[in-house]
Amino acid sequence: MIYVVPFDFCNLASICRYFEFNNKEYKFLYEDENLDIRNDVIVIPGVGSFLEGMGFLANAQLADKIRNFASAGGRVIGVCLGMQLMFERSEESPGIDGLGLLSGEIKKLSNKKENVPRIGWDCVNVAKDCISYSKFETSSEHNCTRQLPADLYFVHSYYCVPKDKNVVSGTFQHGDVQCCASIESDFLYGLQFHPEKSGPSGYMVLDALLVK
Repeated sequence: MIYVVPFDFCNLASICRYFEFNNKEYKFLYEDENLDIRNDVIVIPGVGSFLEGMGFLANAQLADKIRNFASAGGRVIGVCLGMQLMFERSEESPGIDGLGLLSGEIKKLSNKKENVPRIGWDCVNVAKDCISYSKFETSSEHNCTRQLPADLYFVHSYYCVPKDKNVVSGTFQHGDVQCCASIESDFLYGLQFHPEKSGPSGYMVLDALLVK
């Protein structure tokens, strides 16, 4: 079963539309759900602030539930804010602890050479063989390892900085810097872009991650 964190400040329509379009059964995640580590997956969607996200998870008694599920080997997919919440802390909300599923922090994008917030379609440079982009044919263009041939939709002001660079599965260009666009680590997956808003290319990413 796919369990979606039902943020009350987040527009869930897009991610739910993906599930319904692809005939994927899903439920909203609540405190009293009994999760099956082998067969269930938790999706943490995104839109909003780090403070809002962690406040909701704490009030709904879901923070420890997600931590326990992940530490036992359960599959967790974070989208945009959801990916950021998987880390330890964020410059957006000093003093607020994240889920801590991954070591690292969230930093604000520099606005010296690029507009922030960063809104629009962009390419992802694939940093390693991974499940997220396994349905794409990739090419070695623009002096990167591999680049997806399709654009993906981003809207954010902050980005993830994992302590272990080996978990980075994709990057995006911001000014002169390659920033983390996605992560894969064991059964943890994060996407800074919005696959549910990215049309067929985004659906391909979610299809790959949600195969049992």
